[in-house]
Amino acid sequence: MSNARQLLEERFARGEISAAEYQERLSVLNNLSGGQVPPQRVVGFGQAIALALRNYVNFSGRSSRAAHWYFVLATVLLGMVTGTIDGNNYGYYWGAPQPVSNVTSLLLILPSLGLAVRRLHDVNRSGWWLLLIPTVIGILPLLFWLCQQGDRFTNRYGDDMEAGR
Repeated sequence: MSNARQLLEERFARGEISAAEYQERLSVLNNLSGGQVPPQRVVGFGQAIALALRNYVNFSGRSSRAAHWYFVLATVLLGMVTGTIDGNNYGYYWGAPQPVSNVTSLLLILPSLGLAVRRLHDVNRSGWWLLLIPTVIGILPLLFWLCQQGDRFTNRYGDDMEAGR
């Protein structure tokens, strides 16, 4: 942690960051040991869903771990509900039509992709890494990156704040 503090002080001394930004980043560094999340990163379940749907074609910026996994949870729950609706209407046999599930999946493709790209940006990775999914083995590093804590400061994809706020 002292190395990060030293780098921060050097950037401030060179005039690369303002005094206000220096104080904000210093307070974040001080809070890291306590496990506190900066307020601009706190996202609840409903807010995560709203942000994902509002930014459904936004492939720039960053999204927090909570925002991503809350949306994944909502998608899984919605899939269970639509699967039940399709099963009750068309039967629970192999090859049964699933129009409600299919339409829901189509509607959630872009928000899911946009959120996954922004989540990778949060850990300072390009969204192009999503192209590893068809290789099957590529799912492991993607899952690792999606579960990692995001960068606490500005990275090459933007400031440490939830995209769309």
